[in-house]
This record gives sequence, C-alpha cells and structure tokens, in this order.
Amino acid sequence: MIEIRRREHWAEAFSRQVLIVDADPQDRRQLADEIRRWGYPVLTAATGMDGLALIEEERPAIVMWDRHLSDITGQQILERIRQSTALRDMAVILTGRCTDEELHRAWMFNPDHQASKPLALREVGYFINRLLRGKHPSEERSA
Repeated sequence: MIEIRRREHWAEAFSRQVLIVDADPQDRRQLADEIRRWGYPVLTAATGMDGLALIEEERPAIVMWDRHLSDITGQQILERIRQSTALRDMAVILTGRCTDEELHRAWMFNPDHQASKPLALREVGYFINRLLRGKHPSEERSA
C-alpha cells in the first residue's frame, strides 16, 4: 500500500522527463538517444550545478547522475534528494564504476538503480520505461 501511494504522489509531483547528468558528452548523447527511443523527453547537463538547477526548474521524474562528477557527486545528489521533503520520491539512478564502500554508502540512501559503466543502454532504457509506466522493473519480473 505504501508503494502505491508513493507512485501516485510521484506521478503528480514530477514531470515525465529524464535528466542525465554526466561530464562525458558521448555518454550523455548515447543515453539521451536511447531514452528518446522509448518516447520520453530528456534533459542533459554536463555539471552537477547545471543538473541541480534543472532538478529545481524542471522536476524530472528520473535523475541519472554520474557518481564521479567533480562539482556534485552522485552520492551527494542522492543524499540531497532523499533528505528533501519536496524531492525525496524522485527516482535516482547512479551511473559509473564504484568501490564496494561507495556501493554500500549509496544503498543507505535508497537509489532506484545503480549502473556501472560502460552502460548497457537497452537495459537502462527498459528500466526507465518501467519506472515511468509506474512499476518497478523487479515487480514486473515477479508477476
């Protein structure tokens, strides 16, 4: 019941846009192209500060954030989003390689997904499609 309520709030509170924040222009372009193939609008940013401004202005449904940005790391944005009353239900996907310690620390703040680079683009597109249709991909596999 809590998850259903969360999804309803999520659908009302956020746009259906996906924000990709990554310093690598090739990674940004490839991810954006794949997500657009699924029919969803995409916003992109090369820096954490630009990504943060887009979160505040556009309120995307999903944020994909490279965990190794130099100005605001993926971990920092995950913590900021989860601690914000207005943003805590926003879906967050962290991208990039990480140590076991970084992986554990991220899970403490409940990311929706963590994807290592190089990204499996179709898998990421499928995951985002499932989130935007209102079901977590793991729920659909178990049905």
